Amino acid sequence: MRRALLRVLVYVCPLLLWLLVCGLTATELGSYERSWNLLHWLMNTIEPGFYYSDPQVLSMYQLTQVTRKLAHVVVYGVLTVLLVRVCQGGDHRLRWRSFVVPVLVSGAVMGVEVYLRLYQSEHQRHVRPEQFLLNGIGVGGALLGSAAYFGLKALERWLLVDHLPIQKRENIP
Repeated sequence: MRRALLRVLVYVCPLLLWLLVCGLTATELGSYERSWNLLHWLMNTIEPGFYYSDPQVLSMYQLTQVTRKLAHVVVYGVLTVLLVRVCQGGDHRLRWRSFVVPVLVSGAVMGVEVYLRLYQSEHQRHVRPEQFLLNGIGVGGALLGSAAYFGLKALERWLLVDHLPIQKRENIP
């Protein structure tokens, strides 16, 4: 019983919290105006008036656009990593469902995000096609990273243990 509860706390709770963050950012909390205000405050805190003084410095519009696009990649990348963690459940060998489930759940989250943007934000938010591309880049990048990680772990196991005779394997912790 304790082990099952611990597994839920370690694997599922971070995923649920991140899904809550994804849902909240799809509403008015993630609007362009709020992003601009947050970046404006941050830039003024770092160096007051620096983007007004030099015309060569990126404008706030460009900075906000780039930040928001990168946020799509990061949000879905983190979501995918958390989903892979849940699917793996601490197993050190890669499971096929660790690739299928994140793609399906990310697609469902994108659908919920579109619904929240279009119908729950009083039509003040909109959906652009490049958002799906950026979300897909986040998912694909995280899946490639996961495959590389588990591939390196498999190579490490093979180099350290799997190719040794049975007698020598028993002595390795």
